[in-house]
Amino acid sequence: MTLDITTCSNSQGWGPFTPDNPLVPTVCFVESVILPLPFILACFAGLVRLRSLIDRPSIYPCQGSLFISKLIVAGLFSLVLALQLLGAIIDPDHHAPDPPGSGCLPS
Repeated sequence: MTLDITTCSNSQGWGPFTPDNPLVPTVCFVESVILPLPFILACFAGLVRLRSLIDRPSIYPCQGSLFISKLIVAGLFSLVLALQLLGAIIDPDHHAPDPPGSGCLPS
């Protein structure tokens, strides 16, 4: 299954409101516009907060390469986690093949 936002599988279409009841939004409109709004707002608020934290002077001075190495590892971990989540959202049915010798015989 791949993420395809160009087609709407619901018979009511993209809407934004159903033809039968003008107060009820269509399913495709809710799933593609309304549901992502809190995520988008949270990302924007997080970026604003991150910017304010970057501008604030630090209480503890950053000393040595240990701090930088921990920062790099944390950033790489966050990047890998984000890529894994994105891959699971875009193609949830994809899985790696079984390793050789795992006992799973092809049928």
